[in-house]
Amino acid sequence: MKSRAVTMIIPATVLVALAMPGWLAAQVAGTGTTNHIPIWMNNNTLGNSKLSQTGGNVGIGTTSPTATVDVIGPNGSSSFLSTTGQSAPKALRVTGGTGGFASKQGGPGGAIQLLSGGGGSICSNQPCCVGLPPCGIHFTGGGGAGIQIGGGLGANAGSGNGGSITLLPGTGGLSCGILSCVTSGHPGNVILAPSGGNVGVGQTSPGHTLEIKVGGTTLADEWTTRSSRRFKTNIEPLQSALEKVGQLQGVSYQRKDDGKREIGVIAEDVAQILPEVVSRDPETYEIQGVDYSRLAALLIEAVKSQQVEIQELRVRIERLSSNPRFLTSPYIDQAITPTAVTSLLSETGQNRAPRSSSR
Repeated sequence: MKSRAVTMIIPATVLVALAMPGWLAAQVAGTGTTNHIPIWMNNNTLGNSKLSQTGGNVGIGTTSPTATVDVIGPNGSSSFLSTTGQSAPKALRVTGGTGGFASKQGGPGGAIQLLSGGGGSICSNQPCCVGLPPCGIHFTGGGGAGIQIGGGLGANAGSGNGGSITLLPGTGGLSCGILSCVTSGHPGNVILAPSGGNVGVGQTSPGHTLEIKVGGTTLADEWTTRSSRRFKTNIEPLQSALEKVGQLQGVSYQRKDDGKREIGVIAEDVAQILPEVVSRDPETYEIQGVDYSRLAALLIEAVKSQQVEIQELRVRIERLSSNPRFLTSPYIDQAITPTAVTSLLSETGQNRAPRSSSR
């Protein structure tokens, strides 16, 4: 009896299984497109979602993804009849989670990290060991892929502005007591090229840590140069500062790129006198510019040297004015110049060369 029951259950189960696809087909409606990931349009209808998959790539807003995840946002509507083009919708937003709160120290917010792939290495023997022993000849590996963040294009109608890129570090966390909260943590930083490389502003091949294109401008309330004693060695006073200032030539000129009139010095001329303040291309060694701020040190010592000479001349003039022979000298009506003073000193027998300054 027991075996007959089992025998009856098995055919019934098979019949239910065979009937199931037809039952599902009767319940689900809708059509789809090849490579599109379906979405439930309602309780029993499937349709196309905005996701598509081709091979191992997934596209959002594109049916031909060329990356593992390829996102293309929709365009803003354009019209020559309108004075203002419509903004394109935001294409992608990634927000890290909020750190958890606690009685003493809150947890940090969730980080968002974009890492480009490293370039592959080439070694002369197998397995590849990235140039370390026992590798033989090591060749230059492939360059690492770059990360490009670009703002959207402005709409053509009305000359819309391009999309801005904002790098906004996180704000400091709050320290909360029983009655109030105060900001205790420091805000985060925006760090560019922390382990090497240069940053260019309008310059595609910067040769300096920070390089701004020719004709570029900056605006700030303060620009501080590292000058602490702890950064320096072999400190010595500047020599012959007044003489070097006398050799410098201030000029006015017109820039070739935009015709703007400016005043300054010529770097090639300054290099003959003060090579320490002239910058050169790190690869070609071609002269590029002058650090005008460092000329202040030379001017300080030059003024001090000149002041010593002025003070000595003042003392000598006071001596002359107290000498009766000074009042009857033919030079009395001449302008008080170093030459006139020297002539007066020679005539009154008080000619003594001024003390030379080492600065």
